[in-house]
Amino acid sequence: MTKKSCFLHTAGYVLMAVSIPLLLVVNGLQAKRYKALEREMEAVKEKTVELIEENKKLNTDISVLASSERIEDKAVNEYGLHKAKTEETYRINVKNGEVE
Repeated sequence: MTKKSCFLHTAGYVLMAVSIPLLLVVNGLQAKRYKALEREMEAVKEKTVELIEENKKLNTDISVLASSERIEDKAVNEYGLHKAKTEETYRINVKNGEVE
């Protein structure tokens, strides 16, 4: 075996001896990063569930508040309004910018 090939052979062993611990460190860092991302993803999922539940509640509240019975009751009892009778209404027709 020549001196050059012996050096290359030794260099190969040294490179492997250095790269194995280096790869283990990189693997550990990747695992740590993966766990952090996994925790963050779980937090986002939990927040999404909370927001969906809050949205359902708000939609229910909107449905209740927007019901025609509730609006009519509020208009009559709080503002003293009533449904207009036919004799209390006027019909105005506008055609081509002119009142008919």
